[in-house]
Amino acid sequence: MRVESGTMPQSFRISVVGETAYVEFAENVAEIFIEEGKKYAYDSYILKTRPSKNLERRISEKYQLWLGKAKSTEIGETSPTSEEILQAKLLSLETRLAKVEAVPLVKTALEPIIKEPIISK
Repeated sequence: MRVESGTMPQSFRISVVGETAYVEFAENVAEIFIEEGKKYAYDSYILKTRPSKNLERRISEKYQLWLGKAKSTEIGETSPTSEEILQAKLLSLETRLAKVEAVPLVKTALEPIIKEPIISK
C-alpha cells in the first residue's frame, strides 16, 4: 500500500502489541517537496509475527526474506487496520496499568509481614 508521511520512514519498524509483533516495512521511498516543507511517499507492508528478543536482529540479517514474506502476506490477507492496532495497544496499556496499580495492593498486604523480624532474638 502506498503511504505518505511527514517523517522519513525506517526500512522497518517493530510494534509489539500483546502477543503479536507488527513489522512494518518501507520500500521505494520518495521525497516530495510541498509548500509546508517535504513529505515522504513509500510502499508499506505489514507482517504479523511473534515477538522475540532477537526479532530486530533476525530481520536485519535476512531483510529481503522478511520483506518478501510481508509482500506475499499482504497480497493474500488484509493488514490490521489502524483502529485494530490502536485497540490492541489500548488493551496492552490497560493490562500494564492494572499490573502497576496492583503493586501498592501487594505492598500493603505484605507490610505486616515485612515489619516483623524474620528471626527473633
